[in-house]
Amino acid sequence: RTNARGVDLNRNFDVGWDVVDRNYGLVSDDSDSMTWRGAAPASEPETRAVARLIDTVRPVAVFSYHALAGITGATFLAPRAAQEDEAYLQRCRKLTETYRRAFYPEGETYGGMRCGTSTGSLPAYVYRKLGVPVFDLEWDGNPDFKNSHYDLTTPAMMADCRERHYRGLRAVLQHLARTPRRKP
Repeated sequence: RTNARGVDLNRNFDVGWDVVDRNYGLVSDDSDSMTWRGAAPASEPETRAVARLIDTVRPVAVFSYHALAGITGATFLAPRAAQEDEAYLQRCRKLTETYRRAFYPEGETYGGMRCGTSTGSLPAYVYRKLGVPVFDLEWDGNPDFKNSHYDLTTPAMMADCRERHYRGLRAVLQHLARTPRRKP
């Protein structure tokens, strides 16, 4: 969850960094916490590297996987700061539903989208900087993937999740290829 210096990199970006977050019963301004945001915004080299990549590539969407071995399911956390931006959320919903339908072609109803990323997060940064759909992907309640929470991930589980995420990303890319690009 943290880098070698004990900083939660998904709370170290320079957007909302100064707002203390209290997720998981932990406090982001406590240097002993697993959710410590760091001594200053973008204080960590990993954070600065990702910010440079985002600023250089200027992606049209970003998916950040938040679980052991990428076993997340299809719960998409959009930036909390976007909760009043209905036009943005509408664009996000189109991508997450496209992804979910490909991830669960059998029609399961796990997952969904909501605003809820932490302060100082990558999604907060990308939303403010580019205004493009950006998500933290989390476990979606599917019991088939629950064992990953206990470090009981199997090769079969990893292969299944990898294939599902591949289908989800491929479907999103196909959707984006058919969608006219917005002017920045």
